Amino acid sequence: MLVVKIDDVSMERVGLFPWTRDIMADAIVFLREMGAKTVVFDLSYLDRSPVKVDPAYVQNELPGYLDYGFEQINSAVAQILDSIAGQNPTRDELEAYRDMLIEFNSGIKGSLDTSIAYVTRDVDEYFAKTLKFFGDSYLTLTMINANDIIGDEKTFNMANHDTEWLESRIALTDLSVQHDTKTPEAIGIHPAISLLLRSAKNTGFVNADPDADGYRRRVHLLHKFNDLYYGQLVFVPLLDYLGNPEVTVTDSAITLTNAQVHGTGTTIRIPRTTDGSILIHWPDDETPLEKYSNAQYIRELLYEGEQPDDGITFATYRDYREDFFSSAAKLIDPAYEQAILADLDPDDTELTEEVF
Repeated sequence: MLVVKIDDVSMERVGLFPWTRDIMADAIVFLREMGAKTVVFDLSYLDRSPVKVDPAYVQNELPGYLDYGFEQINSAVAQILDSIAGQNPTRDELEAYRDMLIEFNSGIKGSLDTSIAYVTRDVDEYFAKTLKFFGDSYLTLTMINANDIIGDEKTFNMANHDTEWLESRIALTDLSVQHDTKTPEAIGIHPAISLLLRSAKNTGFVNADPDADGYRRRVHLLHKFNDLYYGQLVFVPLLDYLGNPEVTVTDSAITLTNAQVHGTGTTIRIPRTTDGSILIHWPDDETPLEKYSNAQYIRELLYEGEQPDDGITFATYRDYREDFFSSAAKLIDPAYEQAILADLDPDDTELTEEVF
């Protein structure tokens, strides 16, 4: 596991945390490019983001579209005026010229409207596309317990949340229960907004209460809501990594049957404490968790300033990465994908198998 941290240098270059979702979306594309298999966000995206103006587009691209549009209008007007110069057109002819000019300008207006629409960017839509583009992406849930509600009425309104998706796609399915009285029961779930929830591969809850001295030594791997079981944020992608083994829950343990470890089916028994949680095994001082910033990772991976074995210099990689990001929005656009697939030769079996 590699932890890519958001450090002081990152915040100096990008801005104070939390970063906007388009920045996190670019990070997803970058991690996919660097070969990451799974990306897990320990952040709760509970509300829609405000629409964001794209300053780079406004400064670098929009002026060109506007200039081209008005040049087309000027050219059309000049051609019509030149065609009637020195003539005495009838009223019907003038009306015909007028209609031609209006029709032409209407087409230009449609083109400019499209160009202006890109001034603003729905960062949630972009973030959702990158979550789907990455594939193995995971977001958070917050399980609402009765003690979280202030007041006598211990209820949580689920009307504005995507209950259907939670129950059909997020709740654990390959699970059997044999006398479980210790799994906490929630009165509600607060997930990410539906657009993001439905774009990620899965989600897991992040509830983790500290011990009395402030340290977190234990965590629940399961919570229940409406008699369905939901997994913790690390546990859910771990189950996928292990080939989605059958999960058996008892008061004493959570057992994973036929978990795939290095290609071999294995039974893993995770003992539970008296309250149903599991104790976390912290690494000792001799095996500290390694952390990297983006820059550190790239430097160590590509040997900045040197020539790696694969022949890619750091400068070449930097240029390639810039090109990659400039094409990312197009790459995750379903319409663009369909256009590519439409050009495939269905008789080219080798290429078709590689694509699919």
